[in-house]
Amino acid sequence: MKLHKQKINKLYYGKWPFKIECVLPKANMIVRLGLEGAREWAQGSNPNKWFTALPEERRGVLKFLEVVAPYLNKDVQVRTERSHFNIFCKDIELKDEMLDALSEWIVAYHGPDTAEELEFMLASGRKKIVCNKFPHDKFRYKINLKPNMSIDTRIPFLEWAKKYGDKVSIADSTERWLSGRAHYIQAPFMYVEDDKNLAMIAMFLGNNIRIVEEFILRSSINISLDQEETCQP
Repeated sequence: MKLHKQKINKLYYGKWPFKIECVLPKANMIVRLGLEGAREWAQGSNPNKWFTALPEERRGVLKFLEVVAPYLNKDVQVRTERSHFNIFCKDIELKDEMLDALSEWIVAYHGPDTAEELEFMLASGRKKIVCNKFPHDKFRYKINLKPNMSIDTRIPFLEWAKKYGDKVSIADSTERWLSGRAHYIQAPFMYVEDDKNLAMIAMFLGNNIRIVEEFILRSSINISLDQEETCQP
C-alpha cells in the first residue's frame, strides 16, 4: 500500500521540510545509548538493568539499527519518544531512499504539498507559514510571545491591545495569561491583521516577542488547491 504524504505548512524546527515517522518498541535506545551502545544493548552484551527489554524487542532494534544507521551520518535530525523514531531531512532523494529502506517501520511521512511549496519554504525559513486561507479569513501574522513576560507588562499590554478591536485576535488561554488569571502557558500567541498593527504591537512589546510568523496563501505562490485548509496556530 502506498504511503500517503501528510502536508505541512511550515518547516520543522525552522529547517527541515520532511519528516519520516517510524515506530518500533525501544526505538529510543538508539538515541539514549548512541549507535554502538545501542548495538551492544540489542545484542545483549550491555547488562544495564535500567534498559531492560524482551529478547524480541532487542532483536527488533538490532534489525532496525542495521538499516537506519547509514542514514544517521547524513544531513538529518532525529527525535525519539519511546517507540517513535522520527527522522527529519531536506534532501528529496535522501527522503525517497529512506522511505524505501525503512518501509517496514514507517507509519507516516510529512512534507510540502508541491515542489514549488518546498522551494518557497526553504527560501523563506521559519517565519513563513503556507496555507489555503488566512486564520479567520483575515489575519496575516501570528505573534508568538515569550512565556516569561512579566505580569507588569502583560496586564497593560492586554488593556492596550483591546483598543485595536477586531484588528487583533488573542487566544482565550493567552488572554487569561496576559490578565494574570493564569500563571503560565507554554506557547502564548495572538493574531494580527496587517503590517501597520503589527508594527505598533512590536513597538509596545519589544523583546517580549519570541517570533513573528507570516501566513502566505498557497494561491499567491501558484500552488493548486486540493481542498479547503485553514491555517492552524
